[in-house]
Amino acid sequence: PLLVLGALGTASDIGVFYAAHRTAALVGLILLAANSIIAPKFAALYHKRETTTLDEVMRNSAMFMTAAAAPAILLFFLVPEFVISIFGRDFTEGGDLLRVLAFGQMFNVITGSVGFMLMMTDNSRSLLIVTLSMVVVNVVLSFSLIPSYGAMGAAIAATASLLTASVMRVLYVWRTLGFLALPIPFSVRASSRTM
Repeated sequence: PLLVLGALGTASDIGVFYAAHRTAALVGLILLAANSIIAPKFAALYHKRETTTLDEVMRNSAMFMTAAAAPAILLFFLVPEFVISIFGRDFTEGGDLLRVLAFGQMFNVITGSVGFMLMMTDNSRSLLIVTLSMVVVNVVLSFSLIPSYGAMGAAIAATASLLTASVMRVLYVWRTLGFLALPIPFSVRASSRTM
């Protein structure tokens, strides 16, 4: 949405959105760090057909990432104006943007490493469909919302596309691997698996 905002929005909109987006994206660093550690395990467990262990590793990692991200997400929700003021007083109007963007990042972390799970388990085609869907949602909503709502429209578009991708990845893992990849302490298995 930043490119569309650059074409259709004001300079102020661009600056505030960029600051809010960069701040919210800090939550995603937890996901990146975890992925670098656990992604290779996904492939190994998948090729050994150890689906029960794969399910457990996925759920435990999602619970860990959710717990690790919770303090930052709470801060972004409760005092977003204070957080974004590190960029300067002129950016405090981006507090609501930070809340919206943080919601998307929160859901992204809660769903865990589902993207890497699909990649490491020979489901790259599903991942491609998710990525294309995310782009379509982002572009359509950006052009629909930014002309009327400016930076907030861009934040909604970015969050909606991230939510779309997260939900689709979880559903693909459920359909192809047979378990629900969410931060819950118990396993939820599909009645049948294609694995």
